[in-house]
This record gives sequence, C-alpha cells and structure tokens, in this order.
Amino acid sequence: MPQRKYEYKNNMTLFGPNQKTPLTQSLPEEELKIKMERKDIYAHLIPHALQCGVKFVYDCNITTPILIRNSVFSRKDAGNWWR
Repeated sequence: MPQRKYEYKNNMTLFGPNQKTPLTQSLPEEELKIKMERKDIYAHLIPHALQCGVKFVYDCNITTPILIRNSVFSRKDAGNWWR
C-alpha cells in the first residue's frame, strides 16, 4: 500500500454502523495503528481477495453467516451454501 494512503495514529475515534456516540481509544506509542479511508482499503483488499480465489456474490439475501471459531466461514442464502 502506498504510504500516502495511510497514516499511523495513536488516538482513534470509531463509529459502528448504528452508533451515534463515538468510541474513543488512545494507544501507547508502541501500539500505533494504521488509519486508512475505507475506499482505499477496499481498493486494495478486493482485488487481492479475487486473486486468491474469493468469490463475491452480490444482490442476495443473506439469512445467516456460518461461523467456525468466531470467523465467518461461509453463509447461507435462500437454501444455497457459499464459501
């Protein structure tokens, strides 16, 4: 990722999708986190995922995720299983 696309931060303010109140987090200097715009993350991760064989399915009604050890493994959509 080009360095102009991210910055290191030790003070983060996060909003969940339905949150009105922010979550603020301050980290010690040795635990700095990378801050990036969502569109830049997607522009980097989606082509990489496709190159690794991930199949994206759009315009579907997801009924439930299939979890294995707290990770989404696949999902069920109107009777079909996708991985």
